[in-house]
Amino acid sequence: MATPLSSPRAQHAAQLLPGGNEVLVIGGVNRNGFVTSAERFPVNDNGATTPVAGTVPAANVYTSVLLADGDVLAMGDGSST
Repeated sequence: MATPLSSPRAQHAAQLLPGGNEVLVIGGVNRNGFVTSAERFPVNDNGATTPVAGTVPAANVYTSVLLADGDVLAMGDGSST
């Protein structure tokens, strides 16, 4: 069975994390509105997602980039955070 996300989402950012075992999924939208959460998704589709503490600003579209130090910079339209 495929690993489900904790919240269905579209127009989110997805960034492969260092080590190549997880993807950070950030923000997005679904039929209920903005998704203001992030989670770590296992690349091998084995196991559960891991929620990331806190909330992300509401935005229609997110994008992200992996920085040289391993951090992820995520941006959403309409967000100043």
